[in-house]
Amino acid sequence: MKRSDTNSAAAHYRHLYHAILVRALDDLNGLLCGMSVPGAIADDPDSGAELAREEIEDERQAMLSETLDWFLDETPSPCSLDVVCDALGMDADEIRRLVQRLAHGEIATKVRRRKLTRAQIVYILGALARGETTKALAREMGINVATVRKIRIRERARANGANVGVR
Repeated sequence: MKRSDTNSAAAHYRHLYHAILVRALDDLNGLLCGMSVPGAIADDPDSGAELAREEIEDERQAMLSETLDWFLDETPSPCSLDVVCDALGMDADEIRRLVQRLAHGEIATKVRRRKLTRAQIVYILGALARGETTKALAREMGINVATVRKIRIRERARANGANVGVR
C-alpha cells in the first residue's frame, strides 16, 4: 500500500469520525433543548400515526438517555467516543466533562434552527386558531417565538391574498 493511499484512508476515517461526533453533539443539543424526536409525529397528517404527547416525551427522554450513555460510556468499541476522539486528536474526557455540564444545565445549549414539517405547521396554525399563545407554542415545540409569529403572519398573508383574488 502506498503512503498516499494510507493518508487517504486515514483522512476518510477522520471525516467519518468527525461526522459521528458532530451528529451526536447535534442530537444531544436538540434533545436537551426539548426538540421533538424525528418521526415521533408523522410528517403526513393523513397517516393517523400521531403519538400522544406523553409517548413522544417518553421517546425523547429515551433518546436523550441513549445519547448521554454514548458520551459517558468508557467501554472501547469501533465507534465509541474514545475511538472517535482519538482519531480526531481530541480528549474524550474533556468532551465527557462538557457533556455532563450541558446535561446538568451548567452551560447553555444553543437552540438550533430547523425546518418544520408541514404537519408541525398545520399543528401550530390549529393551536393559534384555538387561542394558544405564540410563547406557549414556541416553548411546547422547542422553537423560537419568532418562528411561530412568522407562521402566523404568512398564514394571514396567504388568507388575505386568497380573499383579494376572489373579488
